[in-house]
Amino acid sequence: MSELPKDLWNTPALEPPPGVTPHFVTFSPDLKFYLGMSLCTIIPGLLVILRFYNKIRIVRKTDLADYSILVSFLLLLAIVGIARMTSRFGVGVHQWNIRLVDYMRQAYWLYIGELLYGPTIFLIKAAIVLQYIQLFAPLRCLDPFVYIGGWVTILLMFLSYTTMFFVLLFMCRPREKLWNPYHKDGECLDAYPLVYSIPAINVIYDLAVMLLPVPSIWKLHIPLKKKCGIILLFATGLVATVATWMRIFYTVEFKGSRTKINTSYMMAFAGLSSVVEIALGITIACCLSLTKFLSVKLKELSNFSRSVSKRFTEGWNSLNIKQTKSNTSGGSMDITPPRSIDAVCGPSEPSLTSGGGSFTLKDIPTDSEEV
Repeated sequence: MSELPKDLWNTPALEPPPGVTPHFVTFSPDLKFYLGMSLCTIIPGLLVILRFYNKIRIVRKTDLADYSILVSFLLLLAIVGIARMTSRFGVGVHQWNIRLVDYMRQAYWLYIGELLYGPTIFLIKAAIVLQYIQLFAPLRCLDPFVYIGGWVTILLMFLSYTTMFFVLLFMCRPREKLWNPYHKDGECLDAYPLVYSIPAINVIYDLAVMLLPVPSIWKLHIPLKKKCGIILLFATGLVATVATWMRIFYTVEFKGSRTKINTSYMMAFAGLSSVVEIALGITIACCLSLTKFLSVKLKELSNFSRSVSKRFTEGWNSLNIKQTKSNTSGGSMDITPPRSIDAVCGPSEPSLTSGGGSFTLKDIPTDSEEV
């Protein structure tokens, strides 16, 4: 910002439409932006905690996929923090209502967030593929297609996202030219091929990750209906693709000169769709390993419910027995209740009591006995 003349600091970052008077603001007023960011942090955070609880306390073993998810969640927190910084400089506000100096600060933080986006997406997709390999092909001989295809997919994703990271990192020389349109010296590459290629590559890898376990599932000796159900379960990862398409939609709007596009307004939606995509990816990656956690906890809940029911029944029977003894000592007649719940389900012979004497149904003579 050293190249920006002082007299331009308080000018609008974009020429307003005809008949519109600029009203400078320094903070994004859209509450939906903050609510969306909060939900995209809390829900994945809880699932990451459950995943590590499951791996440490139940499975008692962690692996590379766990740490990949953990690092991706930490990067998500960093991206959400960066989004908070951009809101201080008017992201989500029409650009003609932002001072030029604030717009340049906003663009700087958006650039940092874009650098973190690629590595975060790679770690999430790699974690999902690693879990497929652990599930279907822990050894190459068990399922060569998933084993080889999984590692090839991870390698291709690593090369793609690493390339995009360094292209973005060195896109401008000097780098300040990225967020300062008035910087005179240096040059920049055309950003639009990269802007369009990142979400397009995400969609391709989403499809590859979804299709990877399909042949293995199809070979399972289970009914066709169950095979389709399992495939649909693994296909839930395509939900994140919806957020990717949202990102594509908003990035298409950026085509043109930076001095003519309402960038600060559109970037709020593009950034939020990116955070939603990351949050959904972490959620799906965590859910793949929570089946063991759910089975253990449901079993514990069932045992607890059975224990409570047993104690309640024993307490109720004990209360009835005490009441029966009290009635017997007073000389009244009563039907003796069963001592346990098993007696209710089985054959029983109630005894009639009167004072100190008693008789049972066995004492009643039948036709074959003498009276």
